[in-house]
Amino acid sequence: MSKLSLIKDAISEFEKEDSNVLTIFKNRWCNYCGACYLVCPVDAISYEDGIISINDDCIFCWKCLDICSQNQKYRYTEDFQRKEKNTKILEIEPKMKKIPFGEIIDIHNCKSGRKDRKDFAMVGGAVTSLLECALKEQIVDGVVAIDFSSGKILPTPKLITNPDDLLEAAGSRYLPTFSLEILKQLSEMDSISTIAIVTLPCQAYAIDKLRNNKETEELTKKIKLVITLLCGNGLPSRDEVAEFLSRRGLNLENRNFKAYREKAVSKPYLNPMNKNRYVYEENNGKRKSFASKRVFRTRKEMHCGLICPDYTGIASDVSVGGSGLSKNIVITRSDEGEKLIKLAMEKGYLIKFSKFSKLNKIIVNFMGNYKREEVRKACKRTFT
Repeated sequence: MSKLSLIKDAISEFEKEDSNVLTIFKNRWCNYCGACYLVCPVDAISYEDGIISINDDCIFCWKCLDICSQNQKYRYTEDFQRKEKNTKILEIEPKMKKIPFGEIIDIHNCKSGRKDRKDFAMVGGAVTSLLECALKEQIVDGVVAIDFSSGKILPTPKLITNPDDLLEAAGSRYLPTFSLEILKQLSEMDSISTIAIVTLPCQAYAIDKLRNNKETEELTKKIKLVITLLCGNGLPSRDEVAEFLSRRGLNLENRNFKAYREKAVSKPYLNPMNKNRYVYEENNGKRKSFASKRVFRTRKEMHCGLICPDYTGIASDVSVGGSGLSKNIVITRSDEGEKLIKLAMEKGYLIKFSKFSKLNKIIVNFMGNYKREEVRKACKRTFT
């Protein structure tokens, strides 16, 4: 099926009167942001280890569909695509002019200034170091990151207030995680007034919609910084991850294992997804580890990346991706984001390189041009 057909099919599902997000989930378009759970007025939506369920209380009010980060209709319009194509990049790095960075303040080529942070990072460790800076310099009270120590099949969102705990959450996950589910709990915590949250571009889009909704703005008022990871692939579904593990003899029903992450290995990889980082240890002590790339091979025809046009996280304050084997491209979009980057460099949390090398530009251009180009072209054909 063509990208254009997929996009039109997805849009039609959001416009059906008898539809809810369960349809989106079953069609494998869900990106596991968790926004639908936050807005349901009758608490009909529940999550359990990567599965979305909707009970008989559902009144088909469409609120879950309106807030869904895969409800991309506006993002396919010419208006949004004009916003996506900024002109600032021509002043900074004209050889990256084809990348859909969106409106930006600046871009930086960086890596972590903390050696132990880089040991746990997927690429350059910039995100972990930015979060450490935000906590230690008291810019925020807490950080919402991803935890892989809960014993569940998939990672879960976790509030971190101690910078020393950041290493446990370091490194990209590439697995379904209901990142925004925790916002309801945080809105009721008096001890936390400001947070930074690490998300994917689609989840940042959902946060933006929550912020602009009178009924849900209370859930996002504590979010001071949104940091996104550049995403070109989308995510495998919960079922695909479960199927992958079952093939390796892990009994998911009896839960005869615990899941966790290992720190990065010292050997450099051209593709960091080749690193064996995910570990499942059975009760008998036998361990099985695998790389995220192997999980991706289990994906079926449908997945969230096929219909999402946003690669760089346009609705965030800071966007971070890989620009080399051990370096990050860091994109600032707001005054708060730029302030954090400058402070992190000043205090030594980040090391900035004066220029993007030829290899850095090749890597960034490949990611931006190749991994979203077909979706963007299909978007233009949908509404023009």
